Amino acid sequence: MKNARILCIDFGSAYTKVALRRDWNETVRLVWDIPLADRDTSFCVPSVVARVERLRGPRWLVGQEAAAQRPGDGVTVYRDLKAGLFTEGPAEQKVKDTIGREGFARRVLRRITALRVKDTIGSEGFARHDAREHQEVGVIFFKELRDTLRKMSLRLDIEECPLRLCIPRLDKNPGAREVMIKILSDAGWSFAENRETVYEPESNAIGVVTRGLNATWYPPLPFRQQRFPMYLRMFDPKRGPLAAFRQAFLQKPRRDFHYGVLVVDIGAFTTDFGYVEFDESFYNEKVPCREIIQISREVGIRELDRSVHDRMRPEVQHAIGRISMSDWEIAKRRLYSGSPAAIRNPEGGVLKIGTGSEAKTIADAIGEFAARVVEERRVFCSNKVRGHIDAQVLTGGGAMIPLVHDILVKAMKDEQGGRFYDLLDNEEPYGVLLQKKTPAGNWEYDREEVEARVRQNLELTRGASAIGGCSVFFEWR
Repeated sequence: MKNARILCIDFGSAYTKVALRRDWNETVRLVWDIPLADRDTSFCVPSVVARVERLRGPRWLVGQEAAAQRPGDGVTVYRDLKAGLFTEGPAEQKVKDTIGREGFARRVLRRITALRVKDTIGSEGFARHDAREHQEVGVIFFKELRDTLRKMSLRLDIEECPLRLCIPRLDKNPGAREVMIKILSDAGWSFAENRETVYEPESNAIGVVTRGLNATWYPPLPFRQQRFPMYLRMFDPKRGPLAAFRQAFLQKPRRDFHYGVLVVDIGAFTTDFGYVEFDESFYNEKVPCREIIQISREVGIRELDRSVHDRMRPEVQHAIGRISMSDWEIAKRRLYSGSPAAIRNPEGGVLKIGTGSEAKTIADAIGEFAARVVEERRVFCSNKVRGHIDAQVLTGGGAMIPLVHDILVKAMKDEQGGRFYDLLDNEEPYGVLLQKKTPAGNWEYDREEVEARVRQNLELTRGASAIGGCSVFFEWR
């Protein structure tokens, strides 16, 4: 174990999150109040870069400021960076994925046309050029993120804090890991001595089951330089999906003890599945833990966005391509919650969407998307999971869409059994926290503890991968 402190970046397709562990036994914390972050959730940095043309040269914007830009003449908005870096596919498909990047899409189409007329390089040559462009923009994004964190009061020097990056566990494009390492290195980051990258499904699963707890054992002198993770203390039975962990273990002989946890994370680019089975090895700090069964499937909210976009009226599709990412995100929250929304019409006035038959059209698209995730989960459990599923957790920005949440929760309860832990349930804190006696002699829940628990559940829903990536669990693997 070499990294006493570490920083982890979860580079999401929609939002990027950053977490920190300051010492071996410190609880991992997400970095809040990042100047580049979304105003509503200040630990979520929009994964967006904008290039604004000016007489004295282009100006580059990153994060929320970039997300507020409307694409058009002189303004190019890059909002699918992750897909561009991790997806291998024809150029036409990448153009189809560029909702809200009309200026960039027009430029892409012009290049494709030119290549076809000249008939020299072909689509493969274009794909390489497009990838280089995404890499250059990626360096700009991560350099600005690094410079911003350096200026914040984080009680540590970012220069002395090694980085670990979360990446999807995709079967295709195996070279994406090396590409991301080069991008971050070019942006000035220094990587951890071991595990420069972790896969998103495993880091998300560890983040959920530990809730950011870390515990490390130091042997007596003269072997003080050796350290071992204390798994049992990290998996506190009072803190979530392992609430029945110790009780179940005590009821069975150690050699027969198995307790499986499935975590499903619905992101903008992928849906991640992680399954970890706890047994007696988690009581022995010197025995490596079992591998986490995991996979990422390219089924994310951007697919839902495309489906909804393609079913809208032509004038609405045109308007969506001209509004900022921030405005579209605000509209989506209302639409995906079953409420109508209004967006700016580039021809003047506003367009109201999500009323009447459109509301049903959007609900149908959400239902179809949720059904795809349910099917991917069924295939994962059938093909990969050999143990029993005793506990299940749903995370990710997609889990915050009410209809997606309801369909997935029902499927997870009906198909596998086991207890489901709902991080979005406001009643969840009352099932784990204890009441305290007030000066008046009454037994009540501490309001501050309840609010802290709700806040932490929100962090886990959106940032469990970054939290898990900082775990000492990965320092010894």
